Amino acid sequence: MICENCGAELGDSDQSFCPNCGKMDSNKILLFVDPKRYRIWMWHGKNASTRSKFIAAKQAPSIRDKYGPDFKIVAVDEGNEPSGFWSLINEN
Repeated sequence: MICENCGAELGDSDQSFCPNCGKMDSNKILLFVDPKRYRIWMWHGKNASTRSKFIAAKQAPSIRDKYGPDFKIVAVDEGNEPSGFWSLINEN
């Protein structure tokens, strides 16, 4: 697969996120682990279904538990991402 935004090679897997340019699929909910800021970022694409948001909200605590109780789950909506979220995306 090729990223439609930047042309980077993405491989054969389902690519909802391009690590090269940071483009994310607006139909998805994506979870990012941020070990520097002790955050689990739960990014909601603007076209993600209510059901997807519910499922992600139910799964996020079990992902957090793998990293430790100090990690905070932070939900962010596409278009309203805080600077800490973009700092993580731009680090990768």
